[in-house]
Amino acid sequence: EICRRIASKCHVSRKCANAEVLPFLRVIFEGNPKMAAGIAKWLDLSEDMIRFIVGDRRKAKEIVKYMRK
Repeated sequence: EICRRIASKCHVSRKCANAEVLPFLRVIFEGNPKMAAGIAKWLDLSEDMIRFIVGDRRKAKEIVKYMRK
């Protein structure tokens, strides 16, 4: 589902989204919660999807907090 959303918004295949875009998103989501919130909003990601990308429940909650501002 995450790769489908990335593929749709970025006009790439799901395979490309998984192999080339998702790794960059992981770095952004781990290091810059404000930017991650903007990207997550744009991709319309749920908190569970954000948690999957970032791999940390606390960091995911921080990103969601920025999304609500």
